[in-house]
Amino acid sequence: QVRKRVIVAHDSLWVLMDDDFRRIAGIGAVFQQRLYDAGITTYAALAGRSPEELAEILRWPVERVTRDRLIEQAAELAAAK
Repeated sequence: QVRKRVIVAHDSLWVLMDDDFRRIAGIGAVFQQRLYDAGITTYAALAGRSPEELAEILRWPVERVTRDRLIEQAAELAAAK
């Protein structure tokens, strides 16, 4: 499930929704939660990580991160926002 965060600033209420990483092929609910738990909540933030960092967070081999093109998919989704 995509998380929502509420921010109150100067009498304004903002609701920020984390990006839905399940739109990335290879990412399901469990892996999405691992990314959120690591503080990665946007496509841009995911795209800015190295394959090694993502492999550690997701508990995958680096080769899988590369093969599944996680960084490239996240960059494409970030650019389309």
